[in-house]
Amino acid sequence: MKLKLFLSLIFCFGFYIAFPQSANPENTDEEFNLFLFTIALATFCFIVGMIIVGVLFAILIFLILSFLVAVGFISVSVIIGVHQKSFKKGFTSFITLFISTICGIVGGILSIPFNWIFKLNIKISTLIMSGIGLGLISGIICSLLIVKFSSLLIKLLRKQYLEA
Repeated sequence: MKLKLFLSLIFCFGFYIAFPQSANPENTDEEFNLFLFTIALATFCFIVGMIIVGVLFAILIFLILSFLVAVGFISVSVIIGVHQKSFKKGFTSFITLFISTICGIVGGILSIPFNWIFKLNIKISTLIMSGIGLGLISGIICSLLIVKFSSLLIKLLRKQYLEA
């Protein structure tokens, strides 16, 4: 056993002594490979860009959740769901509150360019209130359709899951 170890060490160091590396090799490659540097720089920029996008996405989600908590959508939806003892009722109230509010805001904001494009000459306050009202109505209709379609989709997926 010791003999094999000794012979293997001599064999390894024998190659090390037989092929030494010189301090100054004759053909040095001092060429700077610009293509590989470009690939490395592009990869680094992509990674940094994705980190920035991820951080911005996390900040956006945090701001949206803060807005929902501050306005009270989540609290009201949880209270309605607990009181009715139904997750579907809480989800429906959350979707209805959220989408109708967003549509009302968008309707109020988009009513001003609508007036400017078609030159209706309506007072701004009347225009914004009618935009908010129509946005709220369309938001309620849209949210009820979303809840209906999502419940149908859940039933379909549950049926396919139980059959498999």
